[in-house]
Amino acid sequence: IGVTGIPAELQRLTRSLGFLYEIVKKPGQTNYEVAHNVHIALINPQAEYQALFRHPHDARKLLHDFKLILSQVRKN
Repeated sequence: IGVTGIPAELQRLTRSLGFLYEIVKKPGQTNYEVAHNVHIALINPQAEYQALFRHPHDARKLLHDFKLILSQVRKN
């Protein structure tokens, strides 16, 4: 699930995770782009930081690691 919200809250969250982003508005356009790094943060149901998957992503490795993390979480 992507993150959205009030800019000050987003900045506090992204800085705490070490993520960078920038809102890019082009002159004369109402739409904007968000430039950001491509890491994936895994946040558990208790809203705690669980893991960070850095770029480049490999789907098989992500799935493997996610299953390992999930099995540990279920044990607790």
